[in-house]
Amino acid sequence: MATKKTTRAAQKAAASKAAPNTPDQDAPTITTREQAEAHIRATVGHCLGPRDPAAYAAWLHLMAEGHEDEARKIVTRGIKQPDGRLVPCGYPFAETVLAHAFDGKDHEAVCPQCGTTTSFRAPVFPDVT
Repeated sequence: MATKKTTRAAQKAAASKAAPNTPDQDAPTITTREQAEAHIRATVGHCLGPRDPAAYAAWLHLMAEGHEDEARKIVTRGIKQPDGRLVPCGYPFAETVLAHAFDGKDHEAVCPQCGTTTSFRAPVFPDVT
């Protein structure tokens, strides 16, 4: 019997459609704006930078061939350095999330440091007063 392989992006998309904006059962109770901001700063990562087309093509090829372990070793996003390495941008993405309302809606944002466009779903804190 054949099994269907899914990408991480497809898994995340399916999860968000299945249960959009449902509170995390293990999340702490957050009742103030300050707690919400601290939670976001502690859990939201940094900008990885723009996707490198050549590295991404190599990653896609390895994934299509079923070589997931090798594909994980390829850095596909970052700012190209003079020696050819890709280094993550590093801008704290939490600041971008905090600039938006906690409305549970999808937002698009541009990293002010590297110009990469990204999208995210704003968190919802139902108990924040």
